[in-house]
Amino acid sequence: MTKKLRTVITHVGSFVLAGGLLYLALRGVDFAEMGEALRTAAWIWIVPMLIITILSHVLRAWRWKILLDEIPTDGLPADATPTTIPSVFGALMIGYMSNYAAPRVGEVVRSAVIKRTHHLPLASVIGTVVVERVIDVVLLGVTVVTVLVILADRLNVINELFVEPWANQEGAGITGILVLVGLIAIGLTTFVLVRRHRRADVHGESRLSRALASFSDGLKTLTRTRQRGALIWSSVLMLVAYTIMAYLPFVMFGMTDAYGISIIDAYVIMIVGAVGVAIPSPGGIGSYHYVTIQVMVHLYGIDASHAATYAVFSHGGQLVLYTFIGFVALLKMGIGVRGLRTEKGEADRATQEGVAAKSLA
Repeated sequence: MTKKLRTVITHVGSFVLAGGLLYLALRGVDFAEMGEALRTAAWIWIVPMLIITILSHVLRAWRWKILLDEIPTDGLPADATPTTIPSVFGALMIGYMSNYAAPRVGEVVRSAVIKRTHHLPLASVIGTVVVERVIDVVLLGVTVVTVLVILADRLNVINELFVEPWANQEGAGITGILVLVGLIAIGLTTFVLVRRHRRADVHGESRLSRALASFSDGLKTLTRTRQRGALIWSSVLMLVAYTIMAYLPFVMFGMTDAYGISIIDAYVIMIVGAVGVAIPSPGGIGSYHYVTIQVMVHLYGIDASHAATYAVFSHGGQLVLYTFIGFVALLKMGIGVRGLRTEKGEADRATQEGVAAKSLA
């Protein structure tokens, strides 16, 4: 299987998956009600939402910079320069923008941007991304546990959320087929890549085993830093900011009064939505909408049209904001779309050669 064919299969599969889930999420929704909710919303709340959203990603940029600062200086190119929060923030937003083109591509893209702007080794930069992702997974695991505690008296609703909607909705079978095709395409590509890594042998050592070894090396940036407190606090503050981001749209659309939604409820919906985004669709399209709407309808009794308004607005607003800031960052850093493609191509070649792939394994 050629690289181009693998790329096509992965992209088509992810978009088919996104389309199927988005169709299922919005099936039966009254779009006239959605339009009315948007028209009558208290748009004054958009200002604090923008501030909190940007602040949350400045915090993430700060956390990533702490890790980037721990890249060993021995052997760095003469033109290597220290990272700054503005440059790291710009790279981060470019990565978010890229995620809407293909799932998880943003991790490689933002690493390539840092490599280009600060002349740091690509593999080392990707290693810091791996560490950051590990921190996110640990944090998500902790928050999922807290959600299960909060919902201890309503755990039986999981069956209503993820089983009954598929069985009871007309046309869900067609959507299920689309989702299955998407998952099969993504799974087939993953299988081929893993099989290829296992077959490859460089100096008697498979690429996959070397990838795992490099992954272990990447974790050393976490043990090397003296700013572990800052890593913890930046992560906690990010979680607080994300919770406020999730709560403010409820205020904007008057759902706090209509449905009694509290900031704790917003926290639960946000965490479950984050689990949905983990499904490999471009930028969480479809997966976020389906999971979020189901939780709001079945757990909190929110009208499907109002739930859809929340999901479409919160996800669509982020898409527009991240794309705008990411594009501005591209221009400000003097990279441009063509330069971004060049850096992405170099990162992909490094991945094929086992350099970036080792850090991402």
